[in-house]
Amino acid sequence: MSVNATALSSFNSAMNTTPAVNEPGFNTWFPDPGSYDCSLEGIYIGECTTKEWIDGTASEHPGTMVKFTYRLIDDPGQPDNPRSFDGAPFIFPNGGPDTFTTEQAQNRLQKNTARFKGHLTMLLSMQDIPDVGAAITTIQEKVQTEPVMVKLDCTSYTSPQGKVYNTEYIKGLL
Repeated sequence: MSVNATALSSFNSAMNTTPAVNEPGFNTWFPDPGSYDCSLEGIYIGECTTKEWIDGTASEHPGTMVKFTYRLIDDPGQPDNPRSFDGAPFIFPNGGPDTFTTEQAQNRLQKNTARFKGHLTMLLSMQDIPDVGAAITTIQEKVQTEPVMVKLDCTSYTSPQGKVYNTEYIKGLL
């Protein structure tokens, strides 16, 4: 057994008595609504599925998720160790915008795409994004070689079912 596996084996008992937590969703912590100065720490890109509801039945499509990770510059809650957090995920169907057939799914995708474009245009100081893949690559390379400081607006929305959705908007570079 490897050293890492041996070390993790010491958690066997704790795992048996600890309940699994799968909520509150994509974040374990998210700032309260407001404006924050943050450093962009990274961008996660991975596979996922996306759903649309057609006549009450879920139709799943292969997709791609993009999430930006931030760290507060000044954190009153933890001044000695500012907290980091994941932004709201962007989920795109791999088949492109025409994948969705329902108006609700198309509207959700349009809002998602507009917020994503907002992130990219602010981070690249551009009005248009001719090549999304090249734009993401440029941002990823920039984050790895220099600090990228941003002004974020964080918002919160509670659905009629009581689920809280947190969203961030990049308002500019610092």
